[in-house]
This record gives sequence, C-alpha cells and structure tokens, in this order.
Amino acid sequence: MNAGGDDLNAGVGYLNASDDDLSVGGDDLTAGGDDLSAGVGDLNAGGDDLNAGVGDMKAGGNDLNASVGDLNASNDDLSVGCDDLNAGGDDLSAGVGCLNAGGDDLNSGVCDLNAGGDDLNAGGNDLNAGGDDLNAGVGDMNAGGDDLSADGNDMNAGCGNVCDGQV
Repeated sequence: MNAGGDDLNAGVGYLNASDDDLSVGGDDLTAGGDDLSAGVGDLNAGGDDLNAGVGDMKAGGNDLNASVGDLNASNDDLSVGCDDLNAGGDDLSAGVGCLNAGGDDLNSGVCDLNAGGDDLNAGGNDLNAGGDDLNAGVGDMNAGGDDLSADGNDMNAGCGNVCDGQV
C-alpha cells in the first residue's frame, strides 16, 4: 500500500506538474495573442500611414496639375505677347515704309525746286541777253543820232555859205 500510495502521490505530482506546464502554455498562448494583437495594431498603423501617403501623393498630383495649368496659362500669355510684338514689328515696318515714302516725296520735291531754280536762272540769263541786245540797240541809235547831228552840222555849215551870198 505504501508503495502504491507513493506511486499515487508520484502520479498526482506529475499531474500537478502537467497542470503547471498547461498554465505556462496558456500564459505563452496569451502572450502570443498579445503579440498578435500588437502585430495587427502595427499593420493597422502601417495601413493608416499608407493611406496618408496616398493622400499626400494625390495632393502632390493636384499641385502638379495646377502647376501644369499655370505653365499652360503662362505659355498662352507668352504667345499673346509674341503676337503683340509681331504686330508692333509690323506697325514699325509700316511706319518705316511711310518714312521712306515721305523721304522719296521730299527728294522729288527738292528735285522739282532745283529744276524750277534752273528754269529761273535760264530765264534770268535770257533777260540779261535781251538787256544786252537793248543796250546795243540804244548804242546804235545813239551812233545814228550822232551821224544825224554831224549831217545837221554839215547842212548848217552849207546853209551859212549860201546865206552869206557865197557860192
């Protein structure tokens, strides 16, 4: 009986030891569950970070689209500015063309004035030549008058001889 009782006690001891092992295993399972819960928490936190990152990417994409829109608008402004410059260049070219045409008209007018001046000079020369001819004619008339005076003197001298009774 004693030996059987010892065996029984030994068996009870084994059972107690097994219960202790079960308790330790249960604690391990609980600890593992806590670790699993912590891991799930980390995954959830990681998912939140991922969602936040995706949100940041979407916001960045919106900023990029807005920047592209600004660039397109700036390009439109540049195109309008270039058109204005081209139009201004055309106006400038037209203005230069008008100035050139005005210069041509001015040169033509100066040529006309010069030609008129030449005509006036030619007319003045003709007047001078005519004056010379008139002066020559007056000289001829004076010479003729002198001849007439000489003839008159001769006639007067002849008349004096007749009047004195001298033949």
